[in-house]
This record gives sequence, structure tokens and C-alpha cells, in this order.
Amino acid sequence: MKLLPKTSAKPALTIIELIVAMSIFAVLATMGIMVLSQVSKISRQVEMEEYLYTETQAVLERISKTIQSSAIDYEEYYNQNIELGDYGENYGSYHAQFFDGVNEMGLNPATGDDKEANAFCAGDPTCSTIYSYHLVNELYLINGSGTERTYFAIEDDADGNQSIAVIEMQGSDTDEDGLIDAWVCSDGYTCDGTEILDDVSLGFLPNPVDLTDGDRYDTNFVPLTPSSINISEFYFYLSPIEDPFKGFAEDSEDVIESVQVQPKVTIIIIAEYIADNVLGSTAPNIQVQTTIGTGVYNKTATATSDS
Repeated sequence: MKLLPKTSAKPALTIIELIVAMSIFAVLATMGIMVLSQVSKISRQVEMEEYLYTETQAVLERISKTIQSSAIDYEEYYNQNIELGDYGENYGSYHAQFFDGVNEMGLNPATGDDKEANAFCAGDPTCSTIYSYHLVNELYLINGSGTERTYFAIEDDADGNQSIAVIEMQGSDTDEDGLIDAWVCSDGYTCDGTEILDDVSLGFLPNPVDLTDGDRYDTNFVPLTPSSINISEFYFYLSPIEDPFKGFAEDSEDVIESVQVQPKVTIIIIAEYIADNVLGSTAPNIQVQTTIGTGVYNKTATATSDS
């Protein structure tokens, strides 16, 4: 009988060695999971920042292009601040301030001190020079022919977040004198404000309640920014606060610097991403700002009972 050679048996792992090996594996696995989690968070953060920047920049360009093809709608600012009317009402009231009953005087008011009134304030001798009147949170624009208006504003939703919204209006010449004298919401916008009648219904004005009723998807103003973005700040700095093509005769020391210039608008938007916190990412925020000169270089046609 032939005997097989003896082989040395490998010693088995001891319990201590097994515990050490398992501990090392657990540490390495934990580190790997932490690295992957961190990479996922960073990736998610970059995606949110890119999305936020792209969407905010898009709406900034939308507003900028409208400014470049429009004029500041001083009529609406006068209506909102002095006449206290709803959107689109009292068209021509601001224009009428520059007439003495017969001629266009180029002064606001035509029969008084031009320092005591402009499109944003009245009755204060220093109102033309007060900084706060230049700063507004709604932008009113009108095209050069005076037939189309575009307004940008902030709209609230039910969760307390805000979006940038837009409304467009079209003008009508109801008395057929060649000048616009009535306004309604443009086609594509469903408005439920004041109805404008001229034998038949011309349409409706925007309802300002739409901006604060908490429903961003109902009627009137249409949101431009997605629901995943909150607009925490949205305002404009306007210069001048008097239409230079109407106040051409205002030459006082307090007024001339803010009147005899081509109008321009500085836009400031601060936006933040509404994070879902699934990966524990921090919601990014962004501020964009630009200054745009208006693209209309002469008077817009405006109806007034005094012209």
C-alpha cells in the first residue's frame, strides 16, 4: 500500500481576526457610502444651481427684450400713484397735465411748479428728487405706437412663494379719432376685471386681485417663472420718473438731471430654488441685475380731452 505525502493544513481564522476583518470592511463600506452620498449631493446642488440660473436668466432676458422695444408707461404709473385707478384706467390723465387747456406746455403741471409733480407723486416740492419714487416693484411698458402695453409683477401662490407674472393689453380707438382711448386684455389672456363697453363689450381689464389670491394658474396675470423657484425680491429702478418727451420744458435745477435723459430701467431679481430636501441639499439662491435703455426715442401717441 502506497502512502500519500503529508500536507500541512492551513490554520483557520481566529474569531479576533474575523472581527478585525469585518470591522475594516464595515469602515471601508461606510466611507464608500459617504463618498457616494456626498457626490450625489454635490451633483444635485449643481443641477439646482444650473436650473435656477437658466430659468432666472431666461425671464431677465424676456423682460429686457420688452424694454428694448418699448417705453416706460408713465400713464399707468400716474394712474396707479396719483389717480389710484385699476390697471388700464384713466388713460390720458398724465398726458393732460402738460396742457394749459390750449397748448402743450412741456411742464407738469402746466399751470404750476414743475417740481411739485411728476408721474409718481404730486404736492411735494421735493418729490422729483426723492429716491424712493424711482424704486418700484411693478414694471409698466408701452410700445411706441401706443397700442400695446406689457406689465410685469409679482404673483403669490398658496404656499407663500412668489413668481414673476406678465399681462398684456391692447388699445382701442372707440371714438375713431386716431388715438387710443380704451384698453382691454390682449387675446390669450383671460381677464375678469372691469368690463370695457363701447356699444358692445370690448373686453376686460386685468383684475389686480389675481396677484394676491394665492392661485397662480387661474386668470389674468400669467406666471413666467416655474413653481419650483421662489422670487424673493423683484424690483426696478426707473430713471427718469417724468416722461422726458412730455416734460421737455422742465429746466429747474432739481428736475433737469432726472428728466432730460433717455429713460432706462435697472432690473433686480433675487431667486431661490425650492428644494425638496430628499438628499439634504441646500437650496441655492441667485441675484441677477442689469440696466436696459428703453427702445422708443420719441413720444408715444396718447389721447387726452385737453389735446
